[in-house]
Amino acid sequence: MTAAVAPEKPELPRGAGTSKKNGAAGAASLGSVAKDYVARVRGGELGAIPAVLGLIVLCVFFSALRPVFLSELNFANLLTQGAGSIAIAMGLVFVLLLGEIDLSAGYASGVCAAVLAILLTDHGWPWYGAVGAAILSGTVIGLVLGLLVAKVGIPSFVVTLAAFLGFQGIVLMLLKEGTNVSIRDETILAVANNNLAPAAGWILLAASVGVYTAIQLRQSRNRRRRGLAPAPPTLLAARIGGLAVLGTIAVHLLNQERSRNVVVDSLKGVPIVVPVIAFLLLAGTFLLQRTSFGLHIYAVGGNAEAARRAGINVAAIRISAFVICSSLAAVGGIIAASRGNSVDPNTGGSNVLLLAVGAAVIGGTSLFGGRPSTPCSAAWSSPSSRTAWDSWGTAQGSSTLSRVRYCWWPQAWMRCPVAGPYNDDVWGSMKAGPSQEEIRRHNLGTLLRHVHIGGSMSRAVLAERMGLNRSTILGLVSELGSAGLVREELPRETGRAGRPSLVVRPESDRVYVLAFDVGVDRLAAARIGLGGIFLDRREISMPPSPRNAPEVAEILAGSALDMVNAAPHGTHCVGVAAAVRGMVRRPDGLVRAVPYLGWQDEEFGKDLTRRLGIGLSVSVGNEASLGALAEHLRGAGAGCQDLVYLHGDIGIGGGVITGGHLLHGDCGYGGEIGHMVVNPRHGRPCGCGAHGCLEAEAGERALLEAARRDPTATGREAVRAVIEAADRGDITARAALHDVGDWLGIGVANLVNVFNPRTVVFGGTLREVFLGSAAQIRSRINRIALTPSRENLRLRVGELGDDAVLIGAAELAFSEILGGPLETLARAGA
Repeated sequence: MTAAVAPEKPELPRGAGTSKKNGAAGAASLGSVAKDYVARVRGGELGAIPAVLGLIVLCVFFSALRPVFLSELNFANLLTQGAGSIAIAMGLVFVLLLGEIDLSAGYASGVCAAVLAILLTDHGWPWYGAVGAAILSGTVIGLVLGLLVAKVGIPSFVVTLAAFLGFQGIVLMLLKEGTNVSIRDETILAVANNNLAPAAGWILLAASVGVYTAIQLRQSRNRRRRGLAPAPPTLLAARIGGLAVLGTIAVHLLNQERSRNVVVDSLKGVPIVVPVIAFLLLAGTFLLQRTSFGLHIYAVGGNAEAARRAGINVAAIRISAFVICSSLAAVGGIIAASRGNSVDPNTGGSNVLLLAVGAAVIGGTSLFGGRPSTPCSAAWSSPSSRTAWDSWGTAQGSSTLSRVRYCWWPQAWMRCPVAGPYNDDVWGSMKAGPSQEEIRRHNLGTLLRHVHIGGSMSRAVLAERMGLNRSTILGLVSELGSAGLVREELPRETGRAGRPSLVVRPESDRVYVLAFDVGVDRLAAARIGLGGIFLDRREISMPPSPRNAPEVAEILAGSALDMVNAAPHGTHCVGVAAAVRGMVRRPDGLVRAVPYLGWQDEEFGKDLTRRLGIGLSVSVGNEASLGALAEHLRGAGAGCQDLVYLHGDIGIGGGVITGGHLLHGDCGYGGEIGHMVVNPRHGRPCGCGAHGCLEAEAGERALLEAARRDPTATGREAVRAVIEAADRGDITARAALHDVGDWLGIGVANLVNVFNPRTVVFGGTLREVFLGSAAQIRSRINRIALTPSRENLRLRVGELGDDAVLIGAAELAFSEILGGPLETLARAGA
């Protein structure tokens, strides 16, 4: 047995722009990036577009009313006047990302400004001591608010509303019943009133562009090293050039003389407060996007209970967010005090809070908490365990998830950064984090996988399973619907009163895959649509005798091309996979051996790819592995994380799923259950050269020989004939079934002791064998298998019948579109 060749974790990007030939990452084209951006916008991910358009409209409107609005003087005034509110808004972002609110941030800034003014004027403190005390006051305020919210459990709206009222009284008390306290410290006054020298402005711009360029180049280099597609060089140049142009315009305007009386005072240069705000912006961005703390903020905002179960200290995260918010509010209060040259009871009041909240929300921060921003966070909100995906089976839509230990990152399993402390081994390659494009691609693929495997489900169910809010789900559904991959419709039957909710279901007619089953006595080909729907199929019977690989490839290619030509106009093939009865090398799909067909080291996949000529590579997998996958996803083992699948077809093949993972082994040869020796002393000779293998003692030939039938007349009909004879009371047939069932029971008992499966599924011709010898098989298991290992064991026959292998091959072929739906469609020419 061997596993499928294609990656078994198709939910996340397998390296955008990765070359199919050598796996190296290549830069995506500017056109593809633009196309992806347009698709995101159409799907509802507007980003900063509303804010930018609104800003442009306001500028045009106010410029029409007052031409002086865009003058150099007013441009500088806008920067200095808005600096205080901007600082408060940046602090509010941390709280809003958690789905909380801080209504006291405005007056908290007033309290801290009052502390600054009192210490400077009444107590003669130096400016740095007073600034430190003011910021410390904000920190203490945030700590108290955070403790009340996180530890006591009072809603943030109630706590901060009470603080909003209380801080007004504290400001009055500090300012001695409302007196105005003037600030005369030149350093404090310079923050919001003085400017940098013109040359310093240009140096600051050059340094900023240089740092930004270094960051962009480093990110591109890291993405290449991790096998991901970097941004196109033209896009990088546009970003860097755009920053340089906008910065040049801004510095040029600010360096113009703005004073109306140059003799008295010269007024030109970049305001000092601008680099202060820029530093806070960079620090906050780094904290949220480049640290584990930032990932935890998004995780708690996405689903607090899921984050808690993943090992995140939710209370500490909430407290920290309020501390940061109030500390930045203190910075905003200091800037406001500098700008006004004094502090009065209205500092931090009036519309300060409204402006700050508006700035945060219009800038793109949700009022309902942060959306998960790591690939595994889509699984943290699963209703079963609310932890990250830890198995391939769960990624397919299974309802049981295992404890978060690792998460699937593009190209590799890595320890999940939210599950434990900072880890240099992980963050050395992960600290850049996924881009928004990768997150979007992952979410689109995950949603499509849910409806592909689970069938029709409502947006509410999808939101719960993926851990995303409904507006995000709506955008994803709209984007997939526009691509023709899903559609929304009324459910057929609800059983409930009232208007039913729309359900999302896969669109089976838009795209399809080609699946092939190379059996011993038949060749099968099928065209299968999303949702596992058979759209067309061809089957050719042939005698169970050696047949060369090129001949088989030619027959299958002919059948496949007939189906492709018969497919409706506008449909697209997005994947091809084949299942063979032999050992397949996992890295490259080389068929090492198919004894019953006489194959040895055949490049069957490459040959079939060439003969098809449709521009898609053929993935190759072992039939028992793919049968196990199919029964695990859609058949008797659906929802079961630990499963053993036995497939009969002349020999015996097997597939093992443990912890939701398909067992591969080193090169893909793991799980060769049929060659497990069960009768070493007096066993029958096996085609592998050994004696007493399971397939030699319990395979079709052993059954036919024991029943005194022609052992060369193998196949489904020959096995069924023995079963029917036993049902009619044929003593020889019954004895044959008893003997075969005995050896099969011994083999299953050994598998139970080794793997402790929850379910054992019998497929292929073993389905009939099990039905005819179930009692003997159970008896052997009860005598040999350890009691703890078998006490929850279920023995099942396959529910997918002869289609199990074709369905498994189809799932292998679907892996690419389920990993990147829109990108796969684009490559298919859709």
